[in-house]
Formats: sequence, structure tokens, C-alpha cells
Amino acid sequence: MKVVLLGQHQWVCLVLRALLGQGHAIATVVTETDAFEAWRVKDNRRFARYCAYDFLVRVARSLGLQVHQPADFHDPGFQELLESLAAELFVCVSYYTILKSPFLSEYPGRVINAHLAPLLHYRGRAPLKLGDPAR
Repeated sequence: MKVVLLGQHQWVCLVLRALLGQGHAIATVVTETDAFEAWRVKDNRRFARYCAYDFLVRVARSLGLQVHQPADFHDPGFQELLESLAAELFVCVSYYTILKSPFLSEYPGRVINAHLAPLLHYRGRAPLKLGDPAR
């Protein structure tokens, strides 16, 4: 399957490797800008100490994949680029941008958003809480 992968942090790097391992073609990887990464550098270093962080840009490029870091995901020019890729599926994991219409209505049933914790109980950008018992 031809996939566009959107995300940030270790979790999406794990998903990327799993998709490739299953034989899926990655049309492109979409992630945050380098400026966004620089803003998050303190957290990134803290997580990297525990091998809990990978820079998606570095991992994707090391695998020979195309990477896009749009300043505005919903920019019409970027949306045209995504359309030109003719992806069968969009997989979103820990991506900071909220995906809205018309993007979602353009690809009905072809966008998967993976959330790392049971929703309703653990909502938001950082749903995993260290020390919480497994539900």
C-alpha cells in the first residue's frame, strides 16, 4: 500500500519501521519544521537519554525516504503536492497539526490517526503518564 506518514517523535519512527517491514511503500514522510524541533530541544534531549526519542527527519532520510516539513500543512500548495502522490492511506502518529476539512473530506476512510492511550481517559498531546497502572 502507498502510505503518507505524518508524525513526530519515537512513536512514529516505530510505525515507520513497521510499515516498511510489512512491505508498504512510503510516498513521503511529513513532520514538523526544524524550528519546531529546536523549540522542543529540551524535552527531546531528556527523552533521548532513555532511548525514547528519535528525530523522524533523520530516521526517514537514513532510509532514503522523501521528507516534507511544511510550515502550514493546510496550505493549498502543500495539499496539491499530497494529492500528486496518489497515496492510498494517510497514517498520523503524534503529529502536532490538527487535520481538518477539506483535507479529511478529500480522503474519506483513508486517514488513520493513532492515539497512544485509551481515549476519553487520556486525551491530549501527552496521553501517557509514567507510573499510571495499565488499564
